[in-house]
Amino acid sequence: MKLHHALYAALLAIGISTAAHAGSGMTPGQWLEANNTQIISTSPAYPDYADLAAFGKAVGDARVVLIGEQTHGEGNVFELKNRIVQYLHKKKGFDVLLIESGMVDGTALWNYAQAGGSVAEQAPGRIFYMYSRTKEARGVLEYVDSQRTSPRPLILASYDTPHGGLESVNNLLPTLQAFLAARQSPSLADPRWAGYLRAAQAVVADNFNGPPSDADKQALVDLTPVLLAELDDSVAASGRMFDSPGFWRLQVGSIRAGASDQWQINNGDVPYWVSRDQQAAQNIAWLADKFYKGKKLVVWTHNGHAGDFSVNFGLGGVTLGTYISRQFKNDAYRAGFVGYAGSVRNMDNATTRDIPPPTPGLLEAEWRAAGLPMAFIDFKQRANKPGWITSITARPFEYLEFPPSYPNFVNGTFDGLFYIDQPVPATPIP
Repeated sequence: MKLHHALYAALLAIGISTAAHAGSGMTPGQWLEANNTQIISTSPAYPDYADLAAFGKAVGDARVVLIGEQTHGEGNVFELKNRIVQYLHKKKGFDVLLIESGMVDGTALWNYAQAGGSVAEQAPGRIFYMYSRTKEARGVLEYVDSQRTSPRPLILASYDTPHGGLESVNNLLPTLQAFLAARQSPSLADPRWAGYLRAAQAVVADNFNGPPSDADKQALVDLTPVLLAELDDSVAASGRMFDSPGFWRLQVGSIRAGASDQWQINNGDVPYWVSRDQQAAQNIAWLADKFYKGKKLVVWTHNGHAGDFSVNFGLGGVTLGTYISRQFKNDAYRAGFVGYAGSVRNMDNATTRDIPPPTPGLLEAEWRAAGLPMAFIDFKQRANKPGWITSITARPFEYLEFPPSYPNFVNGTFDGLFYIDQPVPATPIP
């Protein structure tokens, strides 16, 4: 969530003006009513995918699809995302589900599954708790379980920097050290190594016991480029992720990115508040181009990561969606979610909060005027976009409502948007 707040502050500091709605012959609500596709059901059990065909056409032959969400707490958004994942797997040939959690944790979880364990049962403590401990989000993990012995299973992996998952906290650094020792790494004899380990452990544990000393922080900063130089991006001949130099190279980078994010220090010339997203994009690129080469990947994430916020805001590369768009170009598709009013579950997974209606004139208000409770609109493949698309604004980012003088969250930020009129809270699982 730190990135989300930092992005909000950065946007407020810019103050780029936008034009008034340009005339298009129709109001935005009328245009949406004429051009969007109705979504019939959020339920993954709904027996037909015809209402997702327009989304499938918009995705086309993309190899990487990012699917966002507003807050990590909408139950019906989770349900529809699960249904979308199943559609992409069954109808569009997607092979891998990358979920927003520590990369080591997701890898270990899939290894457990390959040995016969249940992904859904083992996910708590390893997969982000708003996904593993809510009924609606856990549904996608149950789907992964249901497909494990099918002719074409849906592979589960994760792509994020470490955030306190059980596998990251308990096994990341001992396994990295063993991997380096097997390669006779000179870094293990470096006098700064003990400090590196202490600082790195604080990062992977999400500073649970407080930040490390300044000397240990410096050891991590100094040794990171040394370790990166030792490791290439190759995949091991065994085909196992934990055996691959490329995987451990990414973990070294992920620890450094996590340190940048947590300690608010820049990562070289990368601002600290975008370091996590840049590293996550590098993790996804390696998975797509190296480890899962030839496969198609769907990325389960937050709108704040899925969108390309550089398009309208002039901030350079600031989100996962920005970097993925640049890396994969037309081979990527970014889908976000918006909603009108309702309630969502908070990040404590115990309380809920109400979401008020948007100000008249915002995209969600216009979508309400279109009269469809759930719908999808594609912007990427559309040849003739209405003039107002460059000035209308929306609330896909934690339902935050920016002043009219600020850039919008529609034109170019997402390739397509799903609309659910009334978000409802996810259901917690003890």
